[in-house]
Formats: sequence, structure tokens, C-alpha cells
Amino acid sequence: MSLGTNAYQHSQVKQAQQQISRLQQQKRQVSQQLTKTNQQKQLLSTQLTVIRPTKIIKTKVPQKLTLTTPQTSF
Repeated sequence: MSLGTNAYQHSQVKQAQQQISRLQQQKRQVSQQLTKTNQQKQLLSTQLTVIRPTKIIKTKVPQKLTLTTPQTSF
């Protein structure tokens, strides 16, 4: 193997290693974002679980009844 070929291959390996490092960093960032997103999803799901029964109860409660005195005319 010639010296030039060896240097070229070394350069290619170094570039590949740098690309692997960048991709691993991106993977960590995406993983962190996914974790945050899943936490937010869980929080919203919990909030909906609390809100839904409250809303159902409110809609099933009858409106205030107003009592009126019947008017009689003689």
C-alpha cells in the first residue's frame, strides 16, 4: 500500500468518525427531546383525566331553578 493511499484512507476514517460523533450527539438531543415530549404528554393526559369527570359532572347538574309565584287575577 502506498503512502498516499494510506493517508487517504486515514482521512476517510477520520471523517467517518467525526460523522459518527455528530450523529451520536444528534441522537442524544433527539432522545432528550423525546423524553421531554413524553413527559408533557403524560402531564396532559393526567390533566385530562382530572378535567373530564369535572366537566361531565358540571354538564349533568341541572341549571338553577327559579321559583316564580303564580299570578292570579280575580
